[in-house]
Amino acid sequence: MKQARPILLATVMALIVLSGGCARVYALHAGELAPSLASVAPETRIAVWQRAVVVLLDQGYVPQVVNDVAGYISAHRRDDLSDDALAGTTALVTVSPEGVVRVALAGAGTFHSQQEFLQAVTERQNLLTKLIVAPPGTPSLPRQ
Repeated sequence: MKQARPILLATVMALIVLSGGCARVYALHAGELAPSLASVAPETRIAVWQRAVVVLLDQGYVPQVVNDVAGYISAHRRDDLSDDALAGTTALVTVSPEGVVRVALAGAGTFHSQQEFLQAVTERQNLLTKLIVAPPGTPSLPRQ
């Protein structure tokens, strides 16, 4: 029986590798990828920052650090989103006094290549930025 275990284990591992397409976990630290940027009128800064909190919640991010004076939000993507390869990532959002909106993601995701991972992160940053700077009254999209 003990001899059968290594063979069974090797077979299972081979099936996982073959069926999974060799996906790997790729990580990205804050600042390693250019953030998504947008500009808003400085007088709308507070309203845009408030909308950012709502957008992040709608998109599955739970704010961990919220500072309205600094215009800063750090939000963690819910880990229980099993349909999302970027679950567990952190979104960092700032809205400067000059009206510059900056969205950056950090964290890890399981992808088939680093290029695919970086593309997904860039797309998510751009989506969040687009939703945050949308005109007042524009509904947020369903979670993506």
